[in-house]
Amino acid sequence: MEWNVLEPIRQKAYAKINLSLDILGKRPDGYHEVSMVMQQISLHDLIEIHNGDKPGITLTSNKSKLPLNRNNLVYRAAELLAEYHGINLMKESLRIHVEKQIPVAAGLAGGSADAAATFWALGRYWKKQVPLRRLMELGEGLGADIPYCLMGGTALAEGIGEQLTSLKLKSPLWLVLVKPLYSASTADVYRAFRIEEISERPDNQKLIHALEKGNLAMMSESMGNVLQPVTTAMIPEIEQIRKKLIEFNAFAAMMSGSGPTVFGLYKTRQRAEAAYEKLKRIYRDTHLAYMVR
Repeated sequence: MEWNVLEPIRQKAYAKINLSLDILGKRPDGYHEVSMVMQQISLHDLIEIHNGDKPGITLTSNKSKLPLNRNNLVYRAAELLAEYHGINLMKESLRIHVEKQIPVAAGLAGGSADAAATFWALGRYWKKQVPLRRLMELGEGLGADIPYCLMGGTALAEGIGEQLTSLKLKSPLWLVLVKPLYSASTADVYRAFRIEEISERPDNQKLIHALEKGNLAMMSESMGNVLQPVTTAMIPEIEQIRKKLIEFNAFAAMMSGSGPTVFGLYKTRQRAEAAYEKLKRIYRDTHLAYMVR
């Protein structure tokens, strides 16, 4: 069947940051139990769905190092949704373009965001909508961050990240993100993590209250990431960037996820823009963004 979509279907894939990340223990299946507050931000990739010119999925990207096969979550998301709808991709011609802006391997869930956006875009392309809850169940099988990326906004993530509670955000904030030159794999960071070595944990209940009330001082006090010392031991530049963000008027600065990207939060757009202009002269991979509700 030809879907004959003349114009490409476009879908933004928003990055996320962790306003907190706590690890409560390790499960028998090897996964870690987490409790973390996640926030979607305006920094995004763009997924484009086109009619292809040969059977199957053709994946393209503006990033030459991005895998363009089943090693890419976008490819697997398309396969999974096609299977769910009973669509034979060997009889279809599908071209998916991934326009990357989110840094790769950065602790910003770029791959998961792309997969989530692919679900939404293909639903429009095939004119077959799936309820959010069902999409989240499908996405969980591909990656723990995909259910959150489908839901978006502000959320408390528990379990392995798939148990989500939507949160209120009174005052969306501006932020500056800086990715160091070197990366550390999520697997390596978790392998090096030792729960008995945690010296300071985030206070998630206090943080949730601060977000609801727009209390920035309380927010700063209650944020935290127990993986930050682990990744910083591998990439010392993380701490240097964090200090630079504070020096340039961020009221809080922290590593996102397993890193290595560090973000600073700003009380006003003007302060964030001023910091961004300074930091982009020092660090090549610097981004300006704001929180998305």
